[in-house]
Amino acid sequence: MLDDQTSVVNFLWGLEADNDPGSDAYWRQSYTYPQQLSQWAFAAAPHHPIVTQYMENLRGYTKDNETAALNSDPLKRTGPAAVTLATKSLLEDRVGFRWASLTGVKDGGRPKLVDDVLILPITAFQ
Repeated sequence: MLDDQTSVVNFLWGLEADNDPGSDAYWRQSYTYPQQLSQWAFAAAPHHPIVTQYMENLRGYTKDNETAALNSDPLKRTGPAAVTLATKSLLEDRVGFRWASLTGVKDGGRPKLVDDVLILPITAFQ
C-alpha cells in the first residue's frame, strides 16, 4: 500500500519474515507472524508513536506478568514479535491497515509506505 500523500518517512523497518498470509509456514519457521519485522535494523524519528506503543506493551507485559516476564525469553518480549505487534497495532488503529498486505510474495517484494512508516522487503538487507 503506497500512500502518495505522505511526504515524510518517520519510521523505517525491514521485514525479516515474509510468508504467504494464508499459509501456516511462518510458525514452522519459528516466526510469530507471517510478516514479521526485524528489530536489529530500523530508524525512527524521536518520540515516534511506534516506540511509545512498544514501550507501553513492554511495561504492561512486565507489570502484569512479573514472574512470567522474569522466566521468559527476552527475545520474545523485546525482539521481532514485540516490535511487529507494536507496529501492527498502531497502523491498524491509526489507518485501518491490513497487516497481511505487507507481503511481497505476490508483488515481487516492493517497499510499502503506510502513513509515515516505510517497510522494506525481506530482500532489502541481502
